[in-house]
Amino acid sequence: MREYYYIDSNGAKQGPFDLETMQTMGIESNTKVWYTGLENWTNACEFEELKGFVTPIVPKRSFEKPIQRDIPQIKPDSYLAWSIVSAILCCLPFSIPAIVYAAKVDSLWINKEYEASIDAAKKAKKWTIVSAIVAGGFWLLYILFFVVIGIAGYSDFF
Repeated sequence: MREYYYIDSNGAKQGPFDLETMQTMGIESNTKVWYTGLENWTNACEFEELKGFVTPIVPKRSFEKPIQRDIPQIKPDSYLAWSIVSAILCCLPFSIPAIVYAAKVDSLWINKEYEASIDAAKKAKKWTIVSAIVAGGFWLLYILFFVVIGIAGYSDFF
């Protein structure tokens, strides 16, 4: 009857054990096993008589969310053209921050500062919208002023 030896997880040689005892030892498929007459230590999964009793190795799973670094995303719109248009149409004080933030978007993106780039794009959009609303309000008041002046002048005409 064969006597088996195996190397435990601490690297210590254990044995000799008969086949029935080996089946109760809870060895894994990559545990090194040897018996007299065998040339080298061999993985337990290669022994036909142990295959039904070898515990398969289950890979350890990490349940932590993997850290995602330097993952390219879609580059946000800088709103630079819109902020320049709003500056030209009138509202320079409100379009200056829009232009400044819009100019930062591309350089931050190139330097892989994705969050800062997205934040700058959001601020550029906000200031562009504020500038456009103020410019629209200004032009509306400007047109309304001339309409009122025109109506007042027209009523004096008759």
